[in-house]
Amino acid sequence: MLGFFAILSQVLAFLRDRLLAHIFGVSSDLDIYYAAFRIPDFIFVTVASVVSISVLVPFIIEKDVYGREELRKFIDNIFSFFSVLIVSVASVAFIFMPILSKLLFRGMPDEMLSEVVTISRLMLLSPVFLGFSNLFGSLTQAYNRFTVYALSPLLYNVGIILGTIFLTDKYGIYGVAIGVVVGACMHALVQVPFVIKSGLLPKPSLSFDLSIIKRVSIISLPRTLTLSMNQLAFIFLVSMARLWRQVLFLYYHFLTTFSRYCFLLSVCLIHWQLSQRFHGISKIMI
Repeated sequence: MLGFFAILSQVLAFLRDRLLAHIFGVSSDLDIYYAAFRIPDFIFVTVASVVSISVLVPFIIEKDVYGREELRKFIDNIFSFFSVLIVSVASVAFIFMPILSKLLFRGMPDEMLSEVVTISRLMLLSPVFLGFSNLFGSLTQAYNRFTVYALSPLLYNVGIILGTIFLTDKYGIYGVAIGVVVGACMHALVQVPFVIKSGLLPKPSLSFDLSIIKRVSIISLPRTLTLSMNQLAFIFLVSMARLWRQVLFLYYHFLTTFSRYCFLLSVCLIHWQLSQRFHGISKIMI
């Protein structure tokens, strides 16, 4: 099930990029759009890694053994701490976005840079929603609601595609950015009904249990460092690409994205083939 939805998500992502290329072509608009993604993406992979599924699911299972009240206390602590953290980081990024964008994209004309700043500020909502979605996704995964979890990336891409189709005529590239925010919001909202039904909807509080936060942060640190290094390397390369040629940034993005699609598709196909083989072996053994 997860493999099927993963492949479907990559197909939608490919269609999304193909649609963007068809509507905007090789233009400064897409350069602006992909440049505007860099800072929100960096915030997501660093700050939101605190509530990543691979980190939280073992804690959720552990706390659930001790009772629902203990689990609820853990979820409230993590949600409250993450809310303060992500909103604070996003607010700082919002204020200093002109300075950060000018440092990262030095070869970009002022009028394009101004649009990058505006769109980046709008898309700062994306890591906030996706971070909350990570937290909710940890609960859906821990309680084996895999279909709900697998729908999230599909809805994210659907949001971008809808923004591209219906909003670009009126708002241009800003319509795609609105689609990103809507997609990120749907990414989180699709998991909310299960979280409410399970009685684990987080209750915000300004009093944190620092011992819990410390344990989660220590475990998430290696993943955060790895992802942040990858993002910094990518930001450096696209920044250099922007200096070399006006649309080289766009070419570089499409090449790296296409190679990622091929890699993920091959992984999904290998996983599917292995699943079929092991399923056949288990039938023989039975």
